[in-house]
Amino acid sequence: MAAFSSTSNPTITVGGSSIPVENGMGKYTVTASGVGEKKWGGVLRVKDPATNEDKDYPFEATYITAPPASIVSADKMNVLYIGVPNPMSISVPGIPDNNVTVSIGGSGVSLAKNGNSKYTATATAQGKVTFNVSAKMDGKSVSMGSVEYRVKRIPDPVASVMNNKGGNISKGQISAAPSVNAILENFDFDAKFRVTKFEMLVVKKGKDPILCKPSGGNTFTAEMKSAISGAGPGSRVIIEGINAQGPDGTTRSLPSLTSVS
Repeated sequence: MAAFSSTSNPTITVGGSSIPVENGMGKYTVTASGVGEKKWGGVLRVKDPATNEDKDYPFEATYITAPPASIVSADKMNVLYIGVPNPMSISVPGIPDNNVTVSIGGSGVSLAKNGNSKYTATATAQGKVTFNVSAKMDGKSVSMGSVEYRVKRIPDPVASVMNNKGGNISKGQISAAPSVNAILENFDFDAKFRVTKFEMLVVKKGKDPILCKPSGGNTFTAEMKSAISGAGPGSRVIIEGINAQGPDGTTRSLPSLTSVS
């Protein structure tokens, strides 16, 4: 909205359409669409009282359209995990995305931009980092605040045979199982653990225990399969020394599993 001194109302044209002028003031109304910086302009025509001729004054202006914004955060849930891509959304309401800058205070975390307000954080070391957000306003960089994140390792998985993750496993299940697997429970990221080694002890009733050689991966060896097959009633098959490697490169020791026949 702008006011002009003149003996008569000026004419203001925006986008080929005239806008109403009253007492030297024109009011332009537009329905916002899209998010970000928008440009508009037109021509203001004023009669020169000295010559009684019309003079045109082209003009341009900008405005910013922002989405309805609300901020909801759980103060104890600002967590990044090592070894998995951590998706993040970072924006400043009312500021175009290309005018928003993010810097990281601390080490072990890098940030890659994927699109409008979308980022992926990659973490390599436990600790704390701070995301500092600034915005370019009137040609100057203005701080918009900081948020602290904790960097944690992925939780330990649990060992599983034929989807049995605990308690006693039947001999039928362990006989049919091709492998020992590691399952990550109640974790929202797509993180996979791979069993790299396990040992097996077969305890037969009234006989000396049989300790099989460790596996070189997650599958049962021929020796282990033979020992399981020969386990009669009252025998126990104990899978122990289970190691699993995660996407963060760490090796985890998992609790044992037991089968009772």
